[in-house]
Parts: sequence; C-alpha cells; structure tokens
Amino acid sequence: MYIKSYFSYEDIEKTDKEFKSMLKELISLDTRKLSKLNLLALYGSSSCLKNINYEKELSLYIASHFACINETFKVLKEIKNKNPIMPFDFLNINTNNMGFYLSKALNFLGNSYTISSEFLSFEKAIYTAFLEYKNGINSSFLIGDVDSALKDLPYSKNLSQIQNNLTNDISSWIYFENSSKNSIAKIEDILYFSSFDELNSCLKTKKYDSVALNYFANIYKNDLNIDNSLLLSYDNFSTSSNIINLLDSGFKKQIFISLDSTKRGYIIFFQSITV
Repeated sequence: MYIKSYFSYEDIEKTDKEFKSMLKELISLDTRKLSKLNLLALYGSSSCLKNINYEKELSLYIASHFACINETFKVLKEIKNKNPIMPFDFLNINTNNMGFYLSKALNFLGNSYTISSEFLSFEKAIYTAFLEYKNGINSSFLIGDVDSALKDLPYSKNLSQIQNNLTNDISSWIYFENSSKNSIAKIEDILYFSSFDELNSCLKTKKYDSVALNYFANIYKNDLNIDNSLLLSYDNFSTSSNIINLLDSGFKKQIFISLDSTKRGYIIFFQSITV
C-alpha cells in the first residue's frame, strides 16, 4: 500500500464559521447546516486530496475516538429542556453522515466505513484497509482521523487520557494506492498483537531506523524491546498526527507502535520511497 498524500490538522478549537470559510476555497458543497465534526472531516479530506488525481472508487475509512459526542450532548440538552429538535441537529448525531458528505463533496463512488472504539480507532481503520488491499478487494483508500474539541461535557475531567487536550480539533488523513509512482512511502506490513510478550518477541527480529509510539505505548516504553536511541517523540494527542510526523522524519525504515490500556495493539511498518 503506497502513500500518495497526507494531511494533518491538530490545533486549538476553531469556530464552525472559520471552518466554513476555509472550506469555500476547497469544495462547493453547501455547509450551512453541517456539524463541526462534518466540517472537520470535509476540511481534512479535501486538503489531503487537493491537487491529487485520486481514484473515485476508493474505499473511505473514517476513524473517530469520540465521534458525534458533542452533537449528541446538544440534542440531549434540548430534549431535557423540552425544546424542539431541529432536523439537522438530529441528523448530525449520526456519525455515518461524514461518509455521506465526503462522498457528495469529493465525488466518491466506493464504500465508506466509520470506525469508533475506546482505543486505537485510527489504527483499526488502517489495519482493516490493509486487509482489504491484501485480499484484492480494492486498490485505493482514503483513511481519516476526525474528532472535534470536547467542551462543556459532564465528567470530561475524568478522562485522564485527554484532560490536557480538550481544546484540540483533529482532522488527519492519508491517501493510499497500489502504485509506487509518485509515492511518498509505503506500508510494508501491519501486525496485530494480543499479548505484550508476543509484541516484544516480534520486535527482536525487526530492523528499523526510527520508532514512534502512541499514548499507551509511550507509558509502557521501558518495557518495550526497542532501541530508545531511535525513538522519536511528538506532542500530538492523536495517533494520526504522530504517524504523519513520523513519515516526515526522513528516515528510511520506520515503525509505529500503538497499544491500548491492556497492552494489546499494532505495529505498522513504513518504508520511505527514494525519489
């Protein structure tokens, strides 16, 4: 799977109006009634594919850790206060809307999938797309990671993983094809591990020039069988932004290790393409 383009956005929260203004330069879709999550998805995906001759029948994968939690909370407050629910407010609590609006704006004809889980949503999206590629189901993929900043949510202070990142909007995307022409890098392999010992046994046999970690892998880094002198650290909250930073690092053979709270997870093997 060859990487043709990528785009990373992770920054302090912008208003819906600001994103709508930026989108006017990228797409012609009417965005007046769209939620913040949909605006972020449109901004990141259209930026990733800008000036790219992409395949219209690509498989679209959208990962989201918190999905439409802000929109759902808004609707629940209206219900609690016995206020009428506006039609688009109700539609915006459906996370699958992202795939619909992206397909409409960018003329996608292939299947779209939304993946949301407690941990490793983006990694699961890449892994599933990789399996689709290896089994010859499709040859082009757009994979995104989208989350809007959390605000005014009850109990959000108890989410220790994100307590210092509540103001970040995230929209990071990678476009893949099966051709090496004009590629930036390629995914050589993705491996899933259900045990920490199995992961460390694999790491003993692998050669790499650089390694980066997600949030939980960084917590357990002293237990990982890695060369710490090759470890690259990034300040992003999202895995997708860290992966794109790793791809920008200039190293030839790169690995990214993602773990969940139970030490299960993935290793993604990248190799940069020498022009």
